[in-house]
Amino acid sequence: MMSGRPDADLRWLLFGMSGRIGRKTYVLTCLFWVSICAIPLSMAGDMGQVPQDGAMLIGFGLIAASFLSCWSLLAAAIKRLHDIGYPGGWIILLIFPPTVIPMIIALSLWPTQHGPNRFGPGPEQTGH
Repeated sequence: MMSGRPDADLRWLLFGMSGRIGRKTYVLTCLFWVSICAIPLSMAGDMGQVPQDGAMLIGFGLIAASFLSCWSLLAAAIKRLHDIGYPGGWIILLIFPPTVIPMIIALSLWPTQHGPNRFGPGPEQTGH
């Protein structure tokens, strides 16, 4: 629940690098961006039937969705690392392709560190 924290809004959830989020919020953020990126990708699949101006718009949408989703997913992973008690610097593992899938699975399954830690109150606590 994010209502107790004054700066915990959608902008913080999707693009902020500080604080903590739980497993469910992390997974839902990942699924949100997968669905957002699927829109221009599915439109690009029908490029043979799209006029030139439409193809340019689809390409711009794909670039914008890719940039925003990359930033947001990195932010969510950093907040998830904070939640389990690790510094955000471990995000460097997402740069190496063999570690991406195992790290996403680990962040999705690793239990929340109960109580406050050096990154703030836990997601289950008021004031989060």
